[in-house]
Amino acid sequence: MTTKRRRSVWIVSLASLGAMLIASMIFGGTPLALDDIINGLGAMFGNANPTDAGTMAWTILTELRIPRTLTAALVGAALAVAGVLAQGLFRENLASPTVLGTEAGGSIAAALAFMLGWAHEYPMFLPIAAFVGAIATTLMALAVAKRSQSHESITSSTTHLMLSGFAINALLGAGTSYLITMTLEEPGRSGRALSFLIGGLAAKGYEHVLISGVTLAIGLAIGLRVASALDVLSLGEETAQSLSIDLTRLRRQTIGVIGLLVAGAVAAAGALPFVGLIVPHISRRLIGAGHRGLVALSAIQGATLVLTADLAARWMRAPIELPASILTSAFGATFFLLLLSRPAKGGVQ
Repeated sequence: MTTKRRRSVWIVSLASLGAMLIASMIFGGTPLALDDIINGLGAMFGNANPTDAGTMAWTILTELRIPRTLTAALVGAALAVAGVLAQGLFRENLASPTVLGTEAGGSIAAALAFMLGWAHEYPMFLPIAAFVGAIATTLMALAVAKRSQSHESITSSTTHLMLSGFAINALLGAGTSYLITMTLEEPGRSGRALSFLIGGLAAKGYEHVLISGVTLAIGLAIGLRVASALDVLSLGEETAQSLSIDLTRLRRQTIGVIGLLVAGAVAAAGALPFVGLIVPHISRRLIGAGHRGLVALSAIQGATLVLTADLAARWMRAPIELPASILTSAFGATFFLLLLSRPAKGGVQ
C-alpha cells in the first residue's frame, strides 16, 4: 500500500468520526438549532441573555447528547479493538470478542440485578453489576486457558478456549433467559431489563462515559503493547517462539484485555452485536494486517459505526427510538453474509 493511500484512509476515517460526533450531538429526535446552542453557551459565561430555547438546547446538549455521543464512540472503539485482538490471538478473521463469554457474563449479571430489584432502586448498580459479571466470566475463560496450556500449543489450547467460550455463552444465555422470565410479572422491571440486554444508548450519563472511557484507555494501552507480538504470532508459533515470544503470557494478556474492553462496553451500552467482528475486517482491507495500525484505525471506525447506528436509530422512527443493536446486527449480518459468499482464495479472508 502506498503512503499516499494510507494517509488518505486515515484522513477520511478521522473526518468521518468528527462529522458523526457533531451530527450525533446536533441531530436526533429533536434537532438542535445552532443559534440556540450558541445562545445557551453564551448564557453560561454571562455573555448573553438566555432565551428559553437557548437554555433548553444547552441542557439537552450537555445532559443528554454529549454523554450519549461519547458513550457511543467509546463503546464502538472498545468493541472494535477487542475484535482486532481476538482475531489476532485466535489467528481467525471470523473470531469475535464475544467468543469468551464476556458479553454473556455481563448480561446475566444485569438480569440478576433487575430480578433482585437492585437496578431499579440504585441505577448505578446496573453498569457496575454488568461490569463485574463480564470480568468474572473473563477470569473463568483465563482459568480454562490456564488448565489447557500444559503440553499443548497455543493453537490447540486456544481452540479449546473457543469451544469452552461457546459452552459458557450457551449456559449463561440460558440463565439470563430464566432470570428475565422471572421478572415478567412486573412489566416495568422486565421492560427495562430487556431494553438493556437488547443493547442501546438511550439515557446515558457521564458515569457511562467514565466506565467505557477508562476501560478503553487501559485496553488501548495494552493492545498496542501486544500488537507486535500478535504480528509475529501470525507467522506461526514456531517463528514466534524462535523470536522469544512468551506465548502463554501473550495469550493471558490478550484474553484479559479483550475481557476488559467488552466488559466496559457491555456495562455502558448492553450488547451491540457484530461491531467487533466486522470493523477489523474493514480496517484490514484498508491498511493491511499490521496490528498496531489495525488497533488504532479500528478504534476510529468502530466509534464511527456505532455513532452512525445510534443516530440512524434515533432518526428512523422519531420520536420513537430503536435500539442501536438492531442496526449493528442488520449491517453486520449483511456484511458477514457478503463476506462468506465471496469465492475463497485459499480459505476465508
